[in-house]
Amino acid sequence: MLDATESQKKKALRQEFLAKRKSFVHAHHSNLSQLHQDVAEQLNFLTPSHSGLAAAYSALPDELDPDPFVSQKSNWQFAFPKVEGSELSFWVPDSAEAFTSGAFGIREPDTARSRQVNIGDCDVVLVPGVVFDQKGGRIGYGRGFYDRALRGSKVLKIGIGYSVQLAVQDLPLEKEDVRMDWVVTENFSLQTDRTAPAQD
Repeated sequence: MLDATESQKKKALRQEFLAKRKSFVHAHHSNLSQLHQDVAEQLNFLTPSHSGLAAAYSALPDELDPDPFVSQKSNWQFAFPKVEGSELSFWVPDSAEAFTSGAFGIREPDTARSRQVNIGDCDVVLVPGVVFDQKGGRIGYGRGFYDRALRGSKVLKIGIGYSVQLAVQDLPLEKEDVRMDWVVTENFSLQTDRTAPAQD
């Protein structure tokens, strides 16, 4: 468990990188679609060409949008998260229209028109975040949804974001924080060192 100082550092890093991301998106507003396409191309190199099951997400404002990758993988099935209390469940929508506005205003699958899947059955999980480090560390929005959903899972975890979201220093993490196998941005794909221990 992080002490009070480390917890404050984690909170400060979250605010710092949210601001960096916002500034980056504003500065690159005219070519964001190309940056999203660049990420899709990087992801294509990391994922099998044959059909599979992946978990994606519906992007929040300023988040990197995985939709170009989803569109390119027409032979894949994609599950999307739904917030249920303090947990995430994952559903494969029947169609592009099988979504509704869910928690926090996020687009979520309409469960009446979707099929629930186990996150452990996915070949790949695309994970959004606020900041990542080179050892696969990730800081999200502070609610722990993905950490709980992915804890103990052997699925390939790919954190995606803009290059400005990669920290130079190691992030202050707890044992419960799930590390990424890869971090992918518009400029690079980084295979992480997940053997690094989290702080007690």
